[in-house]
Amino acid sequence: YLAVLIGALINNQWLVALKSMFFYGIELNTLWPMGGVWWSLVVEIQFYLLLPLLVWLADRPRWRWLLLPLLIAAVLTYLRIRSAGSQEFSSMRGNLMGRWPVFLLGAALAWNQIRHGETLKLLVTRTPWLGTTLLITSVSALVLLCDYRVRNFGWLAHVFFFDYYLFDGIAWAVFMFALLNFKPLGRRLLVNSFMDRLGVWSYSIYLL
Repeated sequence: YLAVLIGALINNQWLVALKSMFFYGIELNTLWPMGGVWWSLVVEIQFYLLLPLLVWLADRPRWRWLLLPLLIAAVLTYLRIRSAGSQEFSSMRGNLMGRWPVFLLGAALAWNQIRHGETLKLLVTRTPWLGTTLLITSVSALVLLCDYRVRNFGWLAHVFFFDYYLFDGIAWAVFMFALLNFKPLGRRLLVNSFMDRLGVWSYSIYLL
């Protein structure tokens, strides 16, 4: 909220600041430079509000069947948003309905670690090359995606971020899967106590 107030002072847009306090109508250019990071909190708040409901449904066999139609509706909505030409749907790209697939990737990765993490780690001794292969593949995919956007869109590459962010998310999920379960070359450069602490610090101060 301090960032919102600073943005309001810089831009003298107090009505916009009031909306931002309730995570409403925030875009990248809202109360610049605050909106550059504050917009993502809209998605996070929506996710944290929805997650308890999904867990509640999953824990109750009587209501668990509702998860399937909800998933189908979410998929259809996401596909509509991706192909949207109308302002009605394209404006939803910045909320949870336009971003939920990457949250599902993260949830699936966490579930996999809880259910199969120990079993997967046994593969390290059997296939020591698998982790390095997955890591190289994911990094190569990220580099190719970045190169494609820069070559085709130049400095406007960020404008077309939504069209490719799911591919980025899949590549990062594979990257994390390799680091968590295997011992690829260079793993100690990223998985160590210093990087663990740095991750905590960066998450704490990224709004600044």
